[in-house]
Amino acid sequence: MRSLLAQPSQQNDSLSSDSSAYDWQHPLVQADLSTIAAQQLPWQTLANKTILITGASGLWGRYLIYSLLWLNDNMGLNCSVLANVRNLERASTLFNPVQNRPDLTLITHDFATLAAFDAGQPAQIIIHAASQAGPAYYGIDPVGTAMANSAGLAQLLQWGQANGCEKFLFVSSSEVYGQLRPEQIPTDETQLGALDSASVRACYGESKRLGETLCVGWHQQFGLPCYIVRPFHTYGPGVNLTDGRVFADFIAAVMARQPLQIRGDGSPTRAFCYIADAVAGLWTVLLKGTPATPYNIGAPVETSILQLAQTLAHQVFADRNLEILTEKTPQQVSGQYLNSPVSRNVPQVGKLQALGWQPWTSLAAGFERTISILERSIAF
Repeated sequence: MRSLLAQPSQQNDSLSSDSSAYDWQHPLVQADLSTIAAQQLPWQTLANKTILITGASGLWGRYLIYSLLWLNDNMGLNCSVLANVRNLERASTLFNPVQNRPDLTLITHDFATLAAFDAGQPAQIIIHAASQAGPAYYGIDPVGTAMANSAGLAQLLQWGQANGCEKFLFVSSSEVYGQLRPEQIPTDETQLGALDSASVRACYGESKRLGETLCVGWHQQFGLPCYIVRPFHTYGPGVNLTDGRVFADFIAAVMARQPLQIRGDGSPTRAFCYIADAVAGLWTVLLKGTPATPYNIGAPVETSILQLAQTLAHQVFADRNLEILTEKTPQQVSGQYLNSPVSRNVPQVGKLQALGWQPWTSLAAGFERTISILERSIAF
């Protein structure tokens, strides 16, 4: 594993350092990767390509990279993977089991800065998944959160265009939808609601909106094939356990045998999608989708926060005797977690299903799988 250093920023490593570690050779992880590879996709179009993935240390990044390594091992694709990270030392720990593979190169760059980017070699495929996705970031680093999805993305689009990129995929977010009317839920890709651009929390949703606009513009003006996915609340091994998202809080609590703490009464709803299902959706869009058009990725099932807590405490991990605590009037911690104004969030995924994708992991199975992997993984 080679390293090309580009003066990365160390900002917010205190948060990102709690991304959960796991062994890619864990039987459940390998089973996930096998299922991803079993999707009816034209995998051979990736053969002998160099593929750059930003945000490589994150939840999405690691499963994307591991799926490529699995395809190299089992389908002979001979891909070269450039894994972009911000902190080389931490990434070397997370990728310890594969650090000596010749098909993986770690490169360091922080897309939340304006530092010049150069991967050291051209990449035919680029997936931009680098983003501060957790609410714990928004209050302490709104500028860095917005930059990676806007200026950083523009920098990467320009670099890709200049270096012969054949396909570019931007990992956007369901946060672009904002606050929707009841008749707009479940939500398809044509429906957008209100998003208060003058709020601190808008650093994420508004920059994702701008990122999508940049991708469409680059496709229209320069002919760069840009693909867009909008994930809905993806969870799984590799999630940052301190980033403020409710499923991360619950996973950490279950592992620590502590009460599941709900901010509020638990009535807001979300659509929770297991990472292997979501990554299969991303590959489906990249390999079979239409450029310059967004695709929702998520389980089309509306689950309240309270229902999720009850599923974990009373069904999946009933033997742990976990309490559920609600905070009727949630307190806003200044400068840290920023509450979401969105009360309901669930996608229509017919557009992605038309390409042949279907989620296969139930809510209970996905969380059981996630915690089993994290609790039984090799300690690095």
